[in-house]
Amino acid sequence: MTRLITVLLFIMLASPALCQIIVSKEKKTAELACDKIMNLFKDSKFSEAIDTLKLYSNIESSGFDNLLATIKQQMNNATPRFGKMLSYEFIKERSIKDFFSRRFYVIKFEKYFLEAYFNLYNNGSGWTITYFGYTQDIEDLF
Repeated sequence: MTRLITVLLFIMLASPALCQIIVSKEKKTAELACDKIMNLFKDSKFSEAIDTLKLYSNIESSGFDNLLATIKQQMNNATPRFGKMLSYEFIKERSIKDFFSRRFYVIKFEKYFLEAYFNLYNNGSGWTITYFGYTQDIEDLF
């Protein structure tokens, strides 16, 4: 019985630690996380990309499963039309003062490309990723 209580107590204490996200005082850490996510995405390692996003994001955890399923479905549908995913390239960043940034990337395929972007937010205690998305609409790139 004591062993069971000890195990349950350990699980309860460890659970909040597992839910902690990385909040960085340095914006560069969040930028490098975006680059890492894009590199995994380019290699079609979608699960690993989402796992990395979870570490740096305050997006509600229930949304990650839906996001992963959507990405896998959309990328499977994109392959016949766009061809193989080849690479990605960082394009630019737009910022509002020292608390919000949007980083723009292009995901290059054999026949076409997609715009991808991340929203980064600094609440005063550090930077987190608050959004990741991609689109065929490329107006923001110009």
